[in-house]
Amino acid sequence: MLHWITQIIKGLGAEPRVAWCSFAPNGTSDPATASNTGPRGLKAFTTTYAATGLYTITFPSDFAPPSDATFLVVPQPADLTGYFEASQVGAYNSATRQLQVQAKRANSGNAPAAAAGCRIHIGIFFNDSSGA
Repeated sequence: MLHWITQIIKGLGAEPRVAWCSFAPNGTSDPATASNTGPRGLKAFTTTYAATGLYTITFPSDFAPPSDATFLVVPQPADLTGYFEASQVGAYNSATRQLQVQAKRANSGNAPAAAAGCRIHIGIFFNDSSGA
C-alpha cells in the first residue's frame, strides 16, 4: 500500500516526506496523550475533544507541518460494531499548528468509545523544500 502513496508524493518534487501519527479516541473526553504514536518529535502532539466526534490536534512547534502539507485521516475501529468514518475538517492552520478531525457514523458526529484497538491515524505528506 505504501508503494502507491510514495509514487503519488514523488510528484511533489524535491524531497517528499511522509509522517504518520495516531491517537486513541476516549469517548467524549480528551484522548490521553500517552496513547499518541508517531516518530520522535511528532509524538508530542496534543488532542482535545472539541464537540461530538470533533478533535483538535495541535502539533508540537519542533515538528510543525508546513502550510502546504496534505493530510490523510484513517479511522481504525476496534471492531465492526464500532465502525466510524473520520476526515479532516477545514484547512490546516499553520500559524496555530492545528488540524481538526471529525469522526462520524451515518453522516452524524460520533464519539468513538475508548476501546482497545480503536485509533485515528493521520498521515502527513509534505515536500522537504517547503521548510519543514
